[in-house]
Amino acid sequence: MILRGSNSGPNYSAEHVAKAAAALRKAKLHPKVMVDCSHGNSEKKHERQVNVAEDVARQLGEPETAEDLLGVMIESNLVAGKQAIPAAGPVGLTYGQSVTDACIDWDTTVATLNKLRAGVRARRQLLGPKRTLNREINGQRERERSREAARDFNELPPRNN
Repeated sequence: MILRGSNSGPNYSAEHVAKAAAALRKAKLHPKVMVDCSHGNSEKKHERQVNVAEDVARQLGEPETAEDLLGVMIESNLVAGKQAIPAAGPVGLTYGQSVTDACIDWDTTVATLNKLRAGVRARRQLLGPKRTLNREINGQRERERSREAARDFNELPPRNN
């Protein structure tokens, strides 16, 4: 589940994350929540993505939400903000600046990712090393893909060189 916020306000708080994970558990779904740091959660102000990510990083170290958080989505580009495509066409565009959603710039992105990394480290301190569930699921998927790929490869007609 991705928490994006809405016109009525953000939904990235620990309370929102825990409530979303509980709803997923009740529906017998994998209780993992991703937080969109942009859109409604930043009230469409790209600079506020940093505040959202900092809150998520803090939640990663809290027992109530640490296991429920899967990741974040961040609007990022080389240059902060966004730009309209000029009437003259793309020749007037600023390289590395979005023409769709406003983004944080590269330096801010790196600093934000470092804060999230600190949150992940706090979660590992709290919960121990990586959980095996994702490894088991991914390992099973990889084995299935490998078998399918081998079967597909073996069923190919011989190539004429």
